[in-house]
Amino acid sequence: MNLREYETLYILKPDLPDDQVAKLNERLTGVLGREGARILRLDVWGRKKLAYEVRKNPKGLYVHLSYLSQPQVVAEFERNLRVIESVIKYQTIRIADNVDVEERLRRQEAEDRLRAAEEARRAAEGPKVTESISETSEDNPREARSQKTSDSEAGEGRKDEAEFEGRKED
Repeated sequence: MNLREYETLYILKPDLPDDQVAKLNERLTGVLGREGARILRLDVWGRKKLAYEVRKNPKGLYVHLSYLSQPQVVAEFERNLRVIESVIKYQTIRIADNVDVEERLRRQEAEDRLRAAEEARRAAEGPKVTESISETSEDNPREARSQKTSDSEAGEGRKDEAEFEGRKED
């Protein structure tokens, strides 16, 4: 059975409690399941600042959903997104046509295992400690630039500028 692969990113109101977010995600994944779609991944990216206000909200809770389905399922899913008042914006993108479901599910399981192993490794490492290294002005171009500016403010370098512009300093 060949289906299409889709990704939907939807943004929820930022003041939504976590339990309501979970209920909403269950409702939407239920719509997809009822229509015969196969869910690959559901990620809640968290609350982030929007590029511009949407429905008077400067922030939003981002949710990313990857799934396999027939094209008509997307229309029903988006209809449900429009009806839910907590959804302030959404976008669906077709990733691939004629996806082999079994092969894609195996690949997704492998990606999930890799992601879980990476998260476990990061958790085991703990927070990283960085050392501060003092740099000389030769090594740090920004510091060297600020020294040149302070030199030119002290009168040095103005002669070169005046000669460049064709004027002579008194």
